[in-house]
Amino acid sequence: RNYKFNAIQHGGQHTIVRKNLFTGNRGGGVAYQFYDDESRYVYGNRLYNNTFTKNRCGAIIGQSGSRKYMYDNIALNNLVYANEDCSGGGRQISIASRRAVQLVKNLVAADNPGIVLGRDGALCPTVGSRVVDTAAFATRTREAGAGHVIPVDDASWFSDGYGIVSGDLIQLAGGSDKYRVVEIAETADTIRIDRPAGWAKGDGIHLAFAGDGPDQGAFEFNGPRCANGADN
Repeated sequence: RNYKFNAIQHGGQHTIVRKNLFTGNRGGGVAYQFYDDESRYVYGNRLYNNTFTKNRCGAIIGQSGSRKYMYDNIALNNLVYANEDCSGGGRQISIASRRAVQLVKNLVAADNPGIVLGRDGALCPTVGSRVVDTAAFATRTREAGAGHVIPVDDASWFSDGYGIVSGDLIQLAGGSDKYRVVEIAETADTIRIDRPAGWAKGDGIHLAFAGDGPDQGAFEFNGPRCANGADN
């Protein structure tokens, strides 16, 4: 059953799940679940740039729930291929309510879209792969500006590390410079970075990427783990 043996049985709020490989799970990859006695508040979650393959009972599962308690969960830029449903069929994603769990720009394929196995389990894009430079930017700038504080449509895609680890390394569309996030103000939807930058209104922002734009899935072509389809 698609609510048993999930890699992540998800019942939290304001979480980020990204850059993970989900494979070989008996009950699906990530399942957003709602039930009053234990998993009631499921909102504000971001699931992006993960790779799901060879999971039984689906890759991404979303139950329906109360409009008051289950909403604003977004799955973006996930690479989903060669998973099966609980009966062995080809249904890879099961979303009961598009209001509760939104699917945005995920690549869903029945077969391998151009990925090879590298060392240490990395699944690396090959030259000409469908995943390369085809993903969406996580958010965009609300207005033009310059400096250390970037106003964005939705700051919840990124983390400043909460004083525990370093903040995210991010990149603006059309540029190669990378910036460290030092503070996130989610209420104001602003990102403070470690050194000044300039941007136009509507510029895309994502985790640091290689190439002309972010890739689908967990592993970047020519990124930190993969070089020309081979693991570093």
